[in-house]
Amino acid sequence: MPNWLDIYKHLLPRAKSWRLTIEKQLRQFFVGLSTFPADAREFIDLVWLDIFPQETRELDQWESEFGLPDTGLTEQERRNRLDATWQAQGGQDPTYIQETLQNAGFPVYVHEWWVPGSEPAVDSPAAATPRNPTTTLVAPAYALVNPLLRITRNYISYFDGGALPNKNQFGKSDSQFGRFDALNYGEVGYTIPTDASTWPYFLYIGDSTFPNLATVDAARQEEFEALVLKVCPAQQWLGILVQFT
Repeated sequence: MPNWLDIYKHLLPRAKSWRLTIEKQLRQFFVGLSTFPADAREFIDLVWLDIFPQETRELDQWESEFGLPDTGLTEQERRNRLDATWQAQGGQDPTYIQETLQNAGFPVYVHEWWVPGSEPAVDSPAAATPRNPTTTLVAPAYALVNPLLRITRNYISYFDGGALPNKNQFGKSDSQFGRFDALNYGEVGYTIPTDASTWPYFLYIGDSTFPNLATVDAARQEEFEALVLKVCPAQQWLGILVQFT
């Protein structure tokens, strides 16, 4: 680290009146002035450390940037979660998905769609035996697909006055029209398919032993589901073998 007092000495005029002797108030002035560059250097060093999740002073700002909600984690757990989110580079293999979820603080494991041991021999035209989601995903386990919202209206009266218009001019034959006083929002529900040909499109997330349930903090359920949907392949239905407590 440079000695800023020496730097100031070289910048001052070469005259006796400008010499920074110990007894002079001029020296005291420049000694005080030399602390500002040191403070600036320290500030810049700390700004550099702000790009590292484990050292940053701006944890709240980084969580806002990455959309990480406040779910009651300790500061170290928050830093670990931020670190995991920062390092996530993308990928859709089960190992990557599992490591991403675990690094974010969720004690879960990823299981493939087939029954272990049923894999066909190499070059065999046969297929592995798929796990049956209709018997596996029993409450509290559930299927997680796209979180789509269905909007319905709370009608207080329907079209009145004169003849009813042709519904086809409003679009579908079951179109409704009238006055309403509220909109109701609810997620679209999904029925687990009974067609075995669709079962290979499931990916299961639960405890280390299938089909045991993993335990996740209920306060982090929305965060967990958002992360699962983000990192898992879009064509997969997700069998969530998790209990939220």
